[in-house]
Amino acid sequence: MSSRADELIDQFLLFLRQSNTTFKPFPLLSLPPEIINRSLQQFNCVDLIDFALCSKRCKKTVQKMNHGVKSIELSIIESNSSIILKSQNGILGFVDFESSIPDGIIRSRYINSKEVFVCKTDLFYYCRDLKWIPIKLMYRFLSEIFAAPIHVLFNPVQYSNFQWFFNEIRGEQFESLIISGPNPIPPPILTCLMNDVKANGSFVLNVRHNGVFYPPELPSFFDVDYLEMLDTAEWMTKDIFLSLYCRRMRISFCHLKNRDFEQFVTQWYFSNNTRLQYVEVWFKVTPGLMNFKHFQLHRWDPYRRAQFYNSTPHLVLNCSTGFDIIRKDGTVATILIFSGSFHFIVWKDRFPPYGGSILNLV
Repeated sequence: MSSRADELIDQFLLFLRQSNTTFKPFPLLSLPPEIINRSLQQFNCVDLIDFALCSKRCKKTVQKMNHGVKSIELSIIESNSSIILKSQNGILGFVDFESSIPDGIIRSRYINSKEVFVCKTDLFYYCRDLKWIPIKLMYRFLSEIFAAPIHVLFNPVQYSNFQWFFNEIRGEQFESLIISGPNPIPPPILTCLMNDVKANGSFVLNVRHNGVFYPPELPSFFDVDYLEMLDTAEWMTKDIFLSLYCRRMRISFCHLKNRDFEQFVTQWYFSNNTRLQYVEVWFKVTPGLMNFKHFQLHRWDPYRRAQFYNSTPHLVLNCSTGFDIIRKDGTVATILIFSGSFHFIVWKDRFPPYGGSILNLV
């Protein structure tokens, strides 16, 4: 970079700081590309959003720069829905849709020809519409300019207050979808989540449902990387369980039978499935005695694989009481059965590092 370019950047930054002086519009986009990029690096995340909304050319300029945004998080909670923009090291900014707007200049912006009203202060970008919450418009726009995955965290108190949100996300795809909350989820909303919304990375459902629920034959989460359903999987059928193609699964409160687990292990053993890593199922009703004698079972050998395995980042299983099976391709898997749970471990790394609290199961 020449000294002349550095001088131009310094002049532009001086112009930005002297906001109390009246200037003619500064022709930023007429500067050389390297100077534009250097200039925009001085903007925080909220400034970049506002700049990208100014014109199509501004939007393309932000898309090309190194902005540092690694994830877009939709936080949907009672009366305070927002979008959180994150880097690898922390939070870069917020887009707020419902809380009170502080004193500041409210401007008009257009997203896909639809007018919204915005106000920015520090790391907060307040976005409003007079009739609705423009969260879908905004998260799609942010995904376009930052090219970052979208994660949804949904934690309502009254589901009836969020019908607008489910109307917004029908047919959408996200990197992860996490649903929790103090009250049971109505079956129609649960059906929407399993039929009309797709999560690619994680699907976490940690809330009970009320009423009678009939799941779809093949839920949209069948092939996510991580599936977690704690205290809410009593609707899980054998056919759905056998159709799952996830990497890691943690399921509880289900009514699966002993033959369902036997068929699951048999299906893996005679397949070419290289994706599966871990399955954990907690029983609501004891499934009955499982019989795996048609396999050649091996007791734990410390030279074959490790004794301990991280079932979660913070919980460790003692696998010394489990039985190993070895597939024709040499892959080793361990079957662990306790009074209240079933665990199936596929050893991608036979001696992985581990750490955390040991989960004592009997």
